[in-house]
Amino acid sequence: MEDRVEAEPTDGRVASTNRPVPLNSKRLTGILLRQLARGLEIEGTTGTSVSELRQLVEGKIGDLGHEPRHTQVLLAEVENGVQICLRDAEGIFLTVDPLLEMTEPRRDTVPEEIDARDDPTEVAELKEALLAAEEARAALEVELNQLKQQLVQERDKYKQLWGLNCLQVAEFDQTLAEKEELESLRQKLPRTRVNNQISD
Repeated sequence: MEDRVEAEPTDGRVASTNRPVPLNSKRLTGILLRQLARGLEIEGTTGTSVSELRQLVEGKIGDLGHEPRHTQVLLAEVENGVQICLRDAEGIFLTVDPLLEMTEPRRDTVPEEIDARDDPTEVAELKEALLAAEEARAALEVELNQLKQQLVQERDKYKQLWGLNCLQVAEFDQTLAEKEELESLRQKLPRTRVNNQISD
């Protein structure tokens, strides 16, 4: 049970809203990770440690087809808490509000009325229009496939650049965390040493 005892910031701070942080950032507290787990529809998180929560979140992100190492977290303070967004090279793929609304968009279950037309002339016209629409759709599919190929090439280039960006973000976050930890240790040093130096 010792691995469940992990220190978390007690001053209420969250990661800066001016820059992204990686998934393994120490600034993602247990509260934020539980909120994120809820948004990812992860069940059974009661009693789990921060490290276990982080593993569950990273695993779920991987199951959704995203690379956890290349996923960044954006935190924004809103009226009733903190909004969490996950993004990768393709953009934001998940937004979790402080109070997750579980409502689903209503669907119109009323069937559309179908007007049966028995006129042979109208039927022929409808068939011609349908044929023309199918031909136009086929032409659009060819053009769309070409555009998709170009998009894949550009996306691969962008993902490479995004991977480098994620490494830089992680390095910067680690450096900043170490700096803050060192500053915190300096502030906690006994003041007796300073008082002795003054008396000498």
